[in-house]
Amino acid sequence: MAERKVLHSWKEIANYMGLGVRTVQRYEADSGLPIRRPSGTTRSSVLAFSDEIDRWLSAAPKHSAAVVKEAVPKHDKTQAPIDNARYPETRRRIHGLLERAKETTQRAGVVRDRAARHSDEVLKLMERARAIRLRYPFKHVQDSEPIQDKK
Repeated sequence: MAERKVLHSWKEIANYMGLGVRTVQRYEADSGLPIRRPSGTTRSSVLAFSDEIDRWLSAAPKHSAAVVKEAVPKHDKTQAPIDNARYPETRRRIHGLLERAKETTQRAGVVRDRAARHSDEVLKLMERARAIRLRYPFKHVQDSEPIQDKK
């Protein structure tokens, strides 16, 4: 029986398994990798026991490289990424998303231009108020807070 080691961080667990930290975190979230959190919360320090990880790894389904290669579709760069005949619905949805993205970009440009115009108008009004205040120095205006500009 293998010695039971305590692994105290994502990095130690990942090194023990020979994987990346993100992969180990994904295995914990998606596949039930036995990770413990001392405080019981979902985002805290982690620890794991090497014997539990070994059991989890031995119980996990194994895929040979040939099976994995067959499962992953080959992509020919000379063809379109999505074939119209095979994926018409996906193609239509992507086209719709692209059109909405273009419309959103155009609307954002209009909003940006309006905001710039309003900013210019506000600065002009502030200058005008300052000039009026200097021209007509009323006592109640001088006693109140001065108008501040953001230059």
